[in-house]
Amino acid sequence: MLRVEQVTGGYKRTKKANHNISFQIDKGEIVGLVGLNGAGKSTIIKHILGILKPDEGRITLDGVSIRENPSYFRPRISYIPEVPQLYQELTLWEHLEFTASAYRMSREKFELRAAELLKKV
Repeated sequence: MLRVEQVTGGYKRTKKANHNISFQIDKGEIVGLVGLNGAGKSTIIKHILGILKPDEGRITLDGVSIRENPSYFRPRISYIPEVPQLYQELTLWEHLEFTASAYRMSREKFELRAAELLKKV
C-alpha cells in the first residue's frame, strides 16, 4: 500500500506546488491524477518516485518510508510518463534491457518481467 500523508513541496522553497496532499493506493489499484496544468500532478509523482524530496509530510510503501529506504521503492513502483524518454537508435526491447541494467536486474528476472510488462502495455 502506498500512502502519501500531508505532503507539501515543489521545486522552490517559496512556491509550493503541493500543499498537504494525502491519499492512499491499495495493492492492485491503478490510479490516474487529473487536474489543470500547474496543479501539482507531476510534482507529487516526482515526490513518490524520490526525484524530489517533500518539504513536509511522509510517503510510505508497505510501511517503509521513502526517506529511510529509497531503494525499496524503485523495484516496486511503475511509472509511465506522458512523454517517454526513448532513444531512436534502440528498439523497445533494448530500452527495456537498458532500464533493467540500470537497476542491476538479473537476465532471468528481466525476461520474466519484460514479458509481463509487454502483455500489460
